[in-house]
Amino acid sequence: MKKKVTLADLADICKGRVLGDPDFEVRGIAPLENAGPEDLSLAMNAKYLRQAASSRAGALIVGEGVQEKLFEGNYLISDAPYWAFAKILQFFHPDPAPCNRIHPSTFVGDNFTCKGNLFTDAFVVIGQDVEMGEDCRIGANSVIGDACVLGDGCVIYPNVTLYPGTRLGNRVRIHSGSVIGSDGFGFAPRQGSWEKIPHLGSVELGDDVEIGAGCTLDRGTFGYTRIGNGVKLDDQVHIGHNVQIGENTLLVAQVGIAGSSQVGKNSILAGKVGVSGHIRIGDCVQVGPMAGVAHDVADGQVVSGAPEMPHRQWLKVQRILPRLPEMRRRIAALERKLGMDAKEGTET
Repeated sequence: MKKKVTLADLADICKGRVLGDPDFEVRGIAPLENAGPEDLSLAMNAKYLRQAASSRAGALIVGEGVQEKLFEGNYLISDAPYWAFAKILQFFHPDPAPCNRIHPSTFVGDNFTCKGNLFTDAFVVIGQDVEMGEDCRIGANSVIGDACVLGDGCVIYPNVTLYPGTRLGNRVRIHSGSVIGSDGFGFAPRQGSWEKIPHLGSVELGDDVEIGAGCTLDRGTFGYTRIGNGVKLDDQVHIGHNVQIGENTLLVAQVGIAGSSQVGKNSILAGKVGVSGHIRIGDCVQVGPMAGVAHDVADGQVVSGAPEMPHRQWLKVQRILPRLPEMRRRIAALERKLGMDAKEGTET
């Protein structure tokens, strides 16, 4: 059943302001093409405002500075419209209320402690010496290894594995199929064979970290692989042993970071980025999709390509690449005209 709330109430939730009728009753939030006359929808920029003109939405979330483009109607104006959209979605679709229910099939080891309100689904395994905060939820078939520590409000979705000694901050979410704390890829060579290097460390996730589905975070060789507060990982991301990720950084799908590399805070690594081992990527860096980072990247840089280079330089290279076959033919013709051996680059 949809909630009933005024536009003014929603403006308070997302620190926005109302243009139009503050008492307009909103019953849901929906995309422009599906919204009805009692729904709120998002129009982030002028492109979406044009689409909104034919939408049935009763009210729109828009950004500041677009008043001259608005047609008559009801608006929730925000300096961060996408953030406002997120906050309102959370209001209409909140997480399940905390409850205290341990499924009969859950296995709980010795010396388990919990501050309060734990929900477990079927066939959860909780090892010995585990500590949990309040209001945690553990999905079916998940394994919480020995001596793990979970803060308040953690959500572990089905089929997640936390290896022994993993530490989670408050409000951490880990989606299905992810493995936290597996051995790093460490093998010492000798005479054509490989000797496994034991990994004795663990993984530490800060507050408000979200790990997507199917991710793997390797434990440190001795110390921690650390993921800072507010970091978000998309699905199928791999983090090698001893990697350090700064707060509020985003790693998009299929990013792979080799062992002992560092990524600073507030950086974004786009899809399929690969980072070599022992590399330092600074704060506020943007790395373009499918880039291969083989060298340190300074704070604030925008890089693309493999190996990585400044994004503008990469754009120039991409414009040249389709012309290379024709350029090669022209150069060969010039060399023949000049009586040069194209293979050797010398006069004949």
